[in-house]
Amino acid sequence: MATKEYQRIWREKNKEKALGYSRKWIKTHRKESRAKSNKHYHSHKDVIKLKKKKIVSEWISFFAHITKCEICGKPISFASGDNITSIHFDHRHGNKKTITQPAAWIRSHKRSPENEKIWLAYSFGSLCLICNKSIPTLNRDRWLKQATNYIHK
Repeated sequence: MATKEYQRIWREKNKEKALGYSRKWIKTHRKESRAKSNKHYHSHKDVIKLKKKKIVSEWISFFAHITKCEICGKPISFASGDNITSIHFDHRHGNKKTITQPAAWIRSHKRSPENEKIWLAYSFGSLCLICNKSIPTLNRDRWLKQATNYIHK
């Protein structure tokens, strides 16, 4: 059996052990690892961008029904190319484990029934840029109560 094939099979059978080795290597070779990663990205930048663009285009019809900000009602659309009119996905923090960067998650996950289920499980809000930047990420209930008290003074 060829060495690469053997290594692939070993990694599949010993995922946790292989992951531990990888983490240890990266920890001790951080600068080298980052340099290699940057070199790979810059030498394949156009291919990577094209791949991400293709993945995003697969999701367009999934988000086509979202046409207005859920707070102010301003027209928004998915992948409009304009930061002002694009959808900004807001975390509702209903789940313990969350997708921390929704737009990046979409760019790196092909549309599939499984990924659609994952996305829907998080119940992201669809907001315009201004509304998304206006509300805090944490302690929303307290913030909303304080804002309401302030307005009604």
